[in-house]
Amino acid sequence: STSRRQRQMCIRDSDKLSEEGYIISQEDISETKLGRKRIRVIYSITPKGREHLIQLKEEYDIVHDSIRCIFERSKSL
Repeated sequence: STSRRQRQMCIRDSDKLSEEGYIISQEDISETKLGRKRIRVIYSITPKGREHLIQLKEEYDIVHDSIRCIFERSKSL
C-alpha cells in the first residue's frame, strides 16, 4: 500500500501541476457496496502539459545519453 508520505507528495505535486496548467482534475463521487461515499479525483493532461512533458522527455534523453557516453568511454580505458 502507498504510504501516507507518498500520498502527501502526490497531492503536493498534483497541486503544482494544476497551478501551472499542466493538468486538470475532476472529482467523481460514487457509492461503495456498503453505502459509503467514495471520492475519486480524475486527472487529465492539458495541451500545455503535453508540451511540458515533451520538453522534460527531451531533457531527460540528453542527460541519459550523456551518462551512457561517459560509461562507454570509461569501459574503453
